[in-house]
Formats: sequence, C-alpha cells, structure tokens
Amino acid sequence: MTKARGHISKRNGSWCYRFSFRDSQGARRYKSAQGFATKASALKYMTQAIAEIDNGRGINPAKITLADYLRGWFDEYRRANTGRKANTIAETRINIAAYIVPMFCSTAERSLMLAKVKPATVTAYSHGSA
Repeated sequence: MTKARGHISKRNGSWCYRFSFRDSQGARRYKSAQGFATKASALKYMTQAIAEIDNGRGINPAKITLADYLRGWFDEYRRANTGRKANTIAETRINIAAYIVPMFCSTAERSLMLAKVKPATVTAYSHGSA
C-alpha cells in the first residue's frame, strides 16, 4: 500500500486536487488544479500529475521558462474545463500569447519575482491590454 500524496475536495461547485512533492533541491513544492466536473476526473488528473513528477517530467523551477510553464498550464486548464465555451478557452490562449509571454520573454520561472510582475501589470493596465 502506498502513502496518500494528495487530496481531492470540492470547492465552489467544482472538484480540485492538491499534492506536495520535493523538487531537485529538496524543497517542498505543491501542485494543485481545480475546475473538474467530477471527483473521478480530479483523481485521474492528480494521478497523472504525480506520475509526471515521479518520472522526472514535472516542473523544474530552475530551468523552465514562463512561456513553457504557461503552455503546460494551459493544456491542463483546457482539459479540466471541458464545460467552458470555446471562445473562453481561445481567448485565454490568445491573452497568454499576446500579453503575458511577451512581457517576460524567456524569464525563468524562479526569477519571476513581484518586482518584475507588478511594473508589467501596471503598464498593461495603463495601456488597456489587461
């Protein structure tokens, strides 16, 4: 029998999961996702996410760029939100590609700090692009 590594709960009418793992430096990290229509689908995606981490395909914050992270995030978002309108999904993809990724280019996720994010969001709001 294996030790339970995460939990599934219902939040705001949809199911979500959360689990912890150790990164390559030994620091505890958490991964979560929400918006699943059923408890079974949340369990399925949590199991897949745990398997990716265990097989070394999970997030390595020291090496992944924000653009790469957002591509993975968007794929998970699209799979988890099958009930959303196609336009909502498409607009999310377009906004990521048009606004978020260009602001931070190849910034590694680890170096993406509030000091970089806040000025970028202020600029985006002042130009009406957010």
